[in-house]
Amino acid sequence: MELIYFFSILAIGFIVVTIYDVYKSKKRLRKRIIENFGQIPSFISNFESIKAYHLEASKYEKHRLIDDITWHDLEMDEVYKRINNTSTSVGEEYLYHVLHQCPLGVDSIKRRESLIEWLEQHPDERVDIQVILEGCGKEDYNNFSHYLFHSEHKRIPFSFVFTVLGNLPWVFILGLLINPNIFGALILLSLVLNMLVNYIFSKRITPQLQSIRYFSKILWCAGKLSNYKSQEFQNEIKPLSSSYNVFKTLKNKTSALVQKKTTEIDILVEYVQILFLRNIRKYNKTM
Repeated sequence: MELIYFFSILAIGFIVVTIYDVYKSKKRLRKRIIENFGQIPSFISNFESIKAYHLEASKYEKHRLIDDITWHDLEMDEVYKRINNTSTSVGEEYLYHVLHQCPLGVDSIKRRESLIEWLEQHPDERVDIQVILEGCGKEDYNNFSHYLFHSEHKRIPFSFVFTVLGNLPWVFILGLLINPNIFGALILLSLVLNMLVNYIFSKRITPQLQSIRYFSKILWCAGKLSNYKSQEFQNEIKPLSSSYNVFKTLKNKTSALVQKKTTEIDILVEYVQILFLRNIRKYNKTM
């Protein structure tokens, strides 16, 4: 019984600390967004990573793109660095691609101008939206563009084995009611085994797993934006909502941490995922 009390207190403490950490993080984030609005970007653009989407997309629309010679003659890298105030990797990758495109149609330009005007006139809503986008964040070399254009990823065979191993610790936790000593030892043994399995297979799936994680963040942000309270904003982002409806069935399958692993809580959650093989099981479900 003492072990049950210990795990219960540990779980409750973890939940309380997590809620407080999320609250403080959001408060600091809103303050930073407001302070940085309209400022020249201070971060360094990693063009090797940023070019990923453009290199893939340019294979399908070469006739509409500015060539590299013209791009460098116009010093467009410097222009890009000056205006790159994006909050996400997909945002900065798409911005880089858009700047390579020849003049867009009148309808596309009007739609963008309408959205920009709405954001200028609604500063509170703009901050809310930026907070949502920060949930997706930036990850260099996230490999998502390759995942988007190349779907030939292979599942790891015998996926049911990982499901069984991932759920064994929970079964053994219930067994504490029967025999705390034996099932306590089994819990430790199963967690050590899962750590070993994760170490062996994580090397194989790391590039694809990174893509899936970022795809999960994109879906999370798209869902939040599609459900945003402002009807005016909903009218402006109908294309996003339509696209999200196509992929939202994958949201649960690609569920992952939507915040960067920068705090002690984020790192702790990552270790918990390793102990229960969540990453490997999630990988197989999205293939």
